[in-house]
Amino acid sequence: MAMDSPFRLFSLMAGAICLAVTGCEDAPTTDRADALLTAGDTLRAVQQLDKLSGSAAAEDTVRLGIGRLFARAGRPQRAEQAFVQAAESVEPAQAATAYTALGRLYEHYGRHRDAVAAYGRAIELDSMAVEPLAALGVLAARTGRDVEAASVLERALVLQPRDAAIWNNLGLVRVQQQDLEGAIRAFGEALSILPGFAEALFNAGMAYGRMGQVDRLVDSFEQLVKLHPDARGGRTGLARGYLKLGRHADAVALLRQELELVPRDPEALYYLGQAHLELGELDSAATSFERSVLADSLRFDAYSALGLVRSRQGKMEAALAAYRRAIVLRPDLSEPRFGLGNLYLRMGRREEGLLELQTFERLQKQSVIRQGQAFRRREGSF
Repeated sequence: MAMDSPFRLFSLMAGAICLAVTGCEDAPTTDRADALLTAGDTLRAVQQLDKLSGSAAAEDTVRLGIGRLFARAGRPQRAEQAFVQAAESVEPAQAATAYTALGRLYEHYGRHRDAVAAYGRAIELDSMAVEPLAALGVLAARTGRDVEAASVLERALVLQPRDAAIWNNLGLVRVQQQDLEGAIRAFGEALSILPGFAEALFNAGMAYGRMGQVDRLVDSFEQLVKLHPDARGGRTGLARGYLKLGRHADAVALLRQELELVPRDPEALYYLGQAHLELGELDSAATSFERSVLADSLRFDAYSALGLVRSRQGKMEAALAAYRRAIVLRPDLSEPRFGLGNLYLRMGRREEGLLELQTFERLQKQSVIRQGQAFRRREGSF
């Protein structure tokens, strides 16, 4: 464990002396508030912060710390007040730090315009500050402004070219722009700076999967699972690669391990169902798909797959219900229409079956046009 800075050690020692002599009730500190928050005592932590924020002599750095602690305590208005006070600093770099913290607060609470303004003000005050540029780039990506996001993140990398996190986020922007080669280059830069970087390994694996490079997908996720065995989604990603390679039993074993970490993970449950389906284990597949939709009621792909399983089991009404639910959730998808159409035909409901199959053909043609948009919605987040 890295040693605390001498300044923090001194502050902790001062707090200990205060406890021994006065009980600290008359001398609140950010360290005490931090400790109380960590211990779950939010009320007393806020009382400490109220006393600190009422001190006219509080320095800008202290007000910045107070704001961050108010944010942790779930008091956004008090956090905003402290950050604004800290932003009044005559020192531009200190004011820029406060505006960046204010921007993150606004972003967390969905006030995106205010966040953009705060980040912009931070950049005006300190043109060499990397953090507000990086934060502004991520916010632009989150709100669908890919070109701006890429431009801002590239500016940040000019200032700090060895920042693995910024390279990783630029890679995600490239994915959103459907520039998978550019994404792979960016994730590669992140991994060259920080070997074993979990997020970059995961994202590179996903990008390789989109490119159809299954061997490289498997390689990325095998590294992730080896280096970060507790990383959520690592085994699921690797299992997806194994499914593509026909290694269905290996996929089942990995997904069971993933579900030991996160028992109600809808993604892992969905792919476990797919693995069981490929192995012809229909009862186990149905159970996994049902658990997936119980964990996430919007999981349209699991409903569609459940319809297929129930149809193969001869449970027609259950299959109808599953397909219909998938279509309600995503009426633009063609796969459940195909399954439902064929199911109607098997049940002797010819007109309904032909209508669904016609809809399937129409949606198949439209999906070529919408493919880029759908890709953008599905891919990784920041």
